[in-house]
Amino acid sequence: MDSSGISFTALYTGQVWYEYGMSNHFFTNAKSKLLFEAMRPFEFAAKHSVGVNLEDILLQRHKIIDHIIEQRMLKDGVSQILEIACGYSPRGYKLSQRHPNLTYIEADLPKVAKQKNRLLNENTHMTPGHKVVSCDIFSEHSSHSLNNVITEFLNPNQPTIIITEGLVNYFTLENISLFWRKLVTQRHLREKAWYVTDMAFAPNKSRLPSAVRSAGAILSLATGSSISFHFRDEHHLLSTFNDYSFQNVTLHSPADYQRKLRLPNSKNKSLMQVVEAQIPAEVPQEVL
Repeated sequence: MDSSGISFTALYTGQVWYEYGMSNHFFTNAKSKLLFEAMRPFEFAAKHSVGVNLEDILLQRHKIIDHIIEQRMLKDGVSQILEIACGYSPRGYKLSQRHPNLTYIEADLPKVAKQKNRLLNENTHMTPGHKVVSCDIFSEHSSHSLNNVITEFLNPNQPTIIITEGLVNYFTLENISLFWRKLVTQRHLREKAWYVTDMAFAPNKSRLPSAVRSAGAILSLATGSSISFHFRDEHHLLSTFNDYSFQNVTLHSPADYQRKLRLPNSKNKSLMQVVEAQIPAEVPQEVL
């Protein structure tokens, strides 16, 4: 399956984070600025007609994931993080600067990983535990495979968080399930490990204004990918994650963190939830 188109969204997302003071200027460029400006009319229309837009969702999920990480580091001693499909997320840089002893592995397709490595090395001082590496989650036997990245860069005896932000809805449920199966059957993670991701629920298309539908069409055209909505509702999501043997699955809604994290104010319920699930310590036979 082709996942190369997804890196284009990293430009837009990175620009949104920068515009709202959450990122660094070197993660942006003229192309990302142009894309951000082109999307502004559609974002305005979505905010005023639906009550929530893509910018809101990007900021909501990023801040909630940051909060979950900080809590796990504080309460459970998490000392290493693998962020898959990191794009131009500032999280690895910011957390590594705040916690110099943290192992933070950022992973993305080779082209994106190479570019991000260059930007970080030219503009910052990276801590010893902060690395950007190539990874294709659907590769089985190459040096870029998920298994190779985990075994090479993570210590099996340290509490770990694995993150995918803004990734899963670009694949069909059948395809992304292959990745989830790899996680729950990962033999290298013997200490406590958590998987944190975001999940978008399908909007009622008949109620969406044409401008909002156009915004989605623009991003799909730009990335060469279509958006897949995997679950009918929260119950369906929880049931599926339990079926894959994830443990202690928790959904984090933006509404629950509105004031605490100063999230963008949405008139209506966000179409996004952040999922936090524990990766089983022993390989479950039912998913092998």
